[in-house]
Amino acid sequence: LPCRQCHACHLYRAGTHPHVFDLSQQETKPTIDLVREAIDFLASTPVITGPKILILPAVDELGVGAANALLKTLEEPL
Repeated sequence: LPCRQCHACHLYRAGTHPHVFDLSQQETKPTIDLVREAIDFLASTPVITGPKILILPAVDELGVGAANALLKTLEEPL
């Protein structure tokens, strides 16, 4: 659970944390291009130390193309 007091928690709440890619906040279903952008984000060099985080909506909310792009990356990591 987040502490809501540290610098990382403040960045996340402001929506500006450089290591968080949140697809669950999209107004529409995430597209294949957006999933590919998230995959590129995860493969890029970190800005600060620590892990990168990808927040996904429920899988049934992904379109077919977006789900297939995500599945392909899970099966064949970069």
